[in-house]
Amino acid sequence: MRNHSTRILPGTLALAAFIAPMAMAEDVDFPDVRYGLWETTTVTSMRSDVMNLPENTNTTRDCVTEEDVREGRAFLQDQDECDIIEQNITSTSMDMTMVCSQPGTGDIRMTVSMKYSGDTATGTMKGEVESPMGKMFMDIEMDSRRVGDC
Repeated sequence: MRNHSTRILPGTLALAAFIAPMAMAEDVDFPDVRYGLWETTTVTSMRSDVMNLPENTNTTRDCVTEEDVREGRAFLQDQDECDIIEQNITSTSMDMTMVCSQPGTGDIRMTVSMKYSGDTATGTMKGEVESPMGKMFMDIEMDSRRVGDC
């Protein structure tokens, strides 16, 4: 795997998709996420009819607290740029659709499917965005794990 950066989808957008729906209503199961230091690796691939961009791998570490999970801030950066259209959260999974504004490229519509269990979380995201190269499609694989205390 090679590390590359892309201007179309910063790594922070992928992280926003991971926990944004955890700002939950009281009738939704509280996610089974242990608090502490988490490491998240995302692998992003993008393609269009015109070209394919090289795969991009990004790893970050974030401290996750109960307050972060309750307020929907865990694993998040740039959370104000996304609107959740629909979501389904249980104690072990989350599925959602969201639209994120991306300067210079317009809105990105994303579908997210996550599974979590205490110290681990995995997920996939699929997105579409209109670009100067036409419609681009992105696929993101995520793998997160708790690595210790903050």
